[in-house]
Amino acid sequence: MRRRHPHPKYLAAAAKGGASGELDPAQVVDEALRHLGRGPTLVPGAFNRTASWVMRRSLARATTVRIMGGQTRRLQGRG
Repeated sequence: MRRRHPHPKYLAAAAKGGASGELDPAQVVDEALRHLGRGPTLVPGAFNRTASWVMRRSLARATTVRIMGGQTRRLQGRG
């Protein structure tokens, strides 16, 4: 499998603080493997699970999509 390198704009944004809840790939794989057979959905990382829970219960879906889209644009250096 070819290893993908992060985009330079992502690296610049990450240097300014990165993404909240950003995880090491090995941690994501570890959690995913432990979750196999337990259900269709996994949100890795305690911060990400908490954020997901709060957003699903307190915000309209359109608001959540707008927030996450803005965070993604910021990490890509477009926001």
